[in-house]
Amino acid sequence: MTQLHLPIQRTRVRLILSSTALLLVGLLSLFNGPITSARSGVRRIVRVEGELEIAYEDSHGHSRLVYFVKTATKKFEVKFSRTPAQTLRTGMHVTLTGVQNTATLELNSGEVVETSGAPLVAANALGQHRVLVVMVNFQDKQTQPFTVAQAQSVMFGTTSDFYREASYGQTWLTGDVYGWYTIPVSSTTCDTTAISNYAQQAAVAAGANIASYDHVVYAFPQNACTWQGRGSVGGSPSQAWINEWFELGIVGHELGHNLGLYHSRSMDCGAVSIGGTCSTDEYGDVFDLMGAANSAHFNSYQKERLGWMNAGSNPPITTVTASGTWFGYHGLGYLFRVFTLHGQHCDRSTYFESDLGERLQSLGERSNRGSSVTDHMSLANGGSTFQARKLVRRVHE
Repeated sequence: MTQLHLPIQRTRVRLILSSTALLLVGLLSLFNGPITSARSGVRRIVRVEGELEIAYEDSHGHSRLVYFVKTATKKFEVKFSRTPAQTLRTGMHVTLTGVQNTATLELNSGEVVETSGAPLVAANALGQHRVLVVMVNFQDKQTQPFTVAQAQSVMFGTTSDFYREASYGQTWLTGDVYGWYTIPVSSTTCDTTAISNYAQQAAVAAGANIASYDHVVYAFPQNACTWQGRGSVGGSPSQAWINEWFELGIVGHELGHNLGLYHSRSMDCGAVSIGGTCSTDEYGDVFDLMGAANSAHFNSYQKERLGWMNAGSNPPITTVTASGTWFGYHGLGYLFRVFTLHGQHCDRSTYFESDLGERLQSLGERSNRGSSVTDHMSLANGGSTFQARKLVRRVHE
């Protein structure tokens, strides 16, 4: 009889152990997701702490904003379920909790726990900015689309002049150009990490001190990357990648991202200024280098964020709170604007009005394009409640 009971006891033990194991697996899954290896590609919930990296990839009429977090051993691309705050910057130390799928981390919300900060825009946006340009080509494409002298002229001539003018003499560029160097990377790939690593190694071997620069720019002949420029949003030093087209419209735009700026967009809400059904154009500000322009000034919102306006002795911004005729002084000494406001939604008008004069001045169109600017302003403001007349008038110093 005893022998007949032994199998039953073993069965009960097996059942108890199996139930306990299932309970433990269930409890663990509540906290950690599926108990599987990330290398197998199966998703699991993880908590990651590391340094944030944000970059814009800009091509003609299209852009992509990418986020990464770098830990001590790995780099994850971060996917947000909703648009994250524009207060995030490259170099922030953050803690993220999300679903890991191999090298991707998917966040259930746009929230990021910041454990140590980085400035919203470059901490030293004023004054001299040191730039290192490193020119490299590829093992299968050793062309040199521009010379060292041309790179120096674009960066420390044209682009520096643009920043000096747009900042009212408060920001300019100095630095060095290294290269050309051939790196062990194929032009048939788009590996920005490999490009930057090998470029820095070559420059350091030639005597460059990376830590002495505020920005590092990598220039190379056209490769498999589908964008013309890629720039980190912030960073110390910041980084930019220029794919063949080394010119102000691309170089200056990416340096704007390096200073911490996002794009200058437009919103069209149809018959109303703001509200209802609206569409957004990522490069919609056609009078701004951070929008669709190739040479025009940053708008006043961007300038204020960089400390170029409305701070100390910088050109002031006046908040308009009532309808009427207002006179705006440009601050450069030879432009002023006359415009009339109608309606109550005037809080945005200071940006439109002060920007347009600068933009026309930088394009060399000081007095004969008032009607087109008025049309632009009406379109950009989506059926604005204010209008402009004789927006820019040249006066003698």
